[in-house]
Amino acid sequence: MLTIGEFSRTVRLSVKTLRFYQEEGILMPVRVDDATGYRFYDENSYERAEAILTLKEMGFSLKEIRTIFRDCAAEEDLRSFIDAKLRDIRARKEELARLERRLASYERLIDSESPAYSWDIGEIELTIPHFLSLPIRGSYDLISDAFRKLYRKAGRYSQGKPFCFFHDREYREEDASLEVVLETEREQTVPGLKTGKMEGLKAVKAVYTGPYGGQGSVYLKLFGYCSSRGYIPAEPIIEHYVKGPGLVFRGNPQNYLTECIIPVRTGST
Repeated sequence: MLTIGEFSRTVRLSVKTLRFYQEEGILMPVRVDDATGYRFYDENSYERAEAILTLKEMGFSLKEIRTIFRDCAAEEDLRSFIDAKLRDIRARKEELARLERRLASYERLIDSESPAYSWDIGEIELTIPHFLSLPIRGSYDLISDAFRKLYRKAGRYSQGKPFCFFHDREYREEDASLEVVLETEREQTVPGLKTGKMEGLKAVKAVYTGPYGGQGSVYLKLFGYCSSRGYIPAEPIIEHYVKGPGLVFRGNPQNYLTECIIPVRTGST
């Protein structure tokens, strides 16, 4: 029989840890002296402590170790726990890999030339004589696939660069109302697509240079411009992708050019 101090030295665990393991119910002393409160351990305790250390090295938490001791009677019973731990590790590896790619992307953005913004806000009358569009509802992640579908159906009719109409004033995570748009030389009819036109839409515009997702600072300036002149922003907010990824090659996102356009009306109209 070993005292807690002797056992601590033997199993390379501090007395504090041994007391904690007792509180957690995974390593109990074989005897506690009623008079002194001293704890004593034996060879079975040693085997249990070695098992705990091995399971911790395998990545199991104390909660999982407690469950293993409760449910496992032999080595082969560990198989289901090991399989579950491997699945968890692989899932975490995939998540860490995604995080690594995202951080690396941000690092490249920081190291590269900062995106350029054009604070030359212009007031325009936007006219699109003819267009074909594909309305969608959902998350903003659907935009790329929607453009691919639109180009497959109507790419041969397109002229100029594509647009996206955002029909919601606010940001919507799951049920955004969107419309990807191709200007056409003349009116066309394509099954599954909407035909439309836009004539003399009064709007304010600024140009953003850089990867998609960074336009927020441009919109901040545009909404501020509207407020300073008493304009009331309207929908749809429009993005005109003057230069962006091609259908085959992505290109350099630092060189993407996006016209950010907010339709406006005056307080009297």
